[in-house]
Amino acid sequence: MTKEMPFYINPMDGECLKSPFLFPLPRKCGYERNIRGTPYFVDGASRPGNTRILFKYTISGEGELALNGKCRRLRSGDAFLVEVPGNYVYRLPEDSASWEFLYLVFWHPQALEIFRDIIAECGNIFRLNPDGIVIQKAWTLFRLFRSGEINDKYAASLSAWEFLMNLCREAGRNDEDLRNGLVPMVDAYCSSRMESPVTVEDLARHCGYSRGYFSRRFQKECGIAPLDYVMKRKLEHALKLMAGGRIGIKELAFRCGFSDQGYFTRRFRRYYGMSPTRYISTIYR
Repeated sequence: MTKEMPFYINPMDGECLKSPFLFPLPRKCGYERNIRGTPYFVDGASRPGNTRILFKYTISGEGELALNGKCRRLRSGDAFLVEVPGNYVYRLPEDSASWEFLYLVFWHPQALEIFRDIIAECGNIFRLNPDGIVIQKAWTLFRLFRSGEINDKYAASLSAWEFLMNLCREAGRNDEDLRNGLVPMVDAYCSSRMESPVTVEDLARHCGYSRGYFSRRFQKECGIAPLDYVMKRKLEHALKLMAGGRIGIKELAFRCGFSDQGYFTRRFRRYYGMSPTRYISTIYR
């Protein structure tokens, strides 16, 4: 079996430097699967061309990156950012059967500055969720470039911008955040938006995951569905507001993110066994 290495150039390559709205778009998207017996070794210092940033995400197998005097094994879920040219090497190790990866190359000066900030704050290597928004958007760009035509340049640029911003978020999570799991992140999000509706899509986006992956992981960690947890948080917030002084039901519903007073009342009764009006009367009689 020969190695696979298709790559595609941005169909709008010539227009990106002229438009202030297209700078997030990469210049190239590619996929490779290198296999044992086919040498694969890249010396970053010897790569010619203009300055650019390489994003590479390991899909399967194992690769290796030697950088800053350290050698790091790259496994499924590992990604790295490096500036090209640069003082590093990456390769297929002799004991690895294969290394399959997706990569994007960015060259616009404004995009380079964002990537440099990510590297300065988060380092060159980090783990990414295979079902998360970062990888979803990377594949979206890959498929767009493969088609050879971009019908909506602003939608394409938005996908690239979402890739960038979610990469900032996901790469920036420290080990303690990951150990603590999703619940603290969801709690913080709910607390800052208690007066607004919160959807599963909102929570998944905040945590950097797809809706399906987020829902499954949250259910596993917390034992209840995300929306049930959000409802629990909002109703607990309602109790705190009631304890703080007399408050009308309409205002109470609004301050807990319910646009429908009747729906708030029904959910409160189902959860606490009495209406909010009766609950208030019991604590202030």
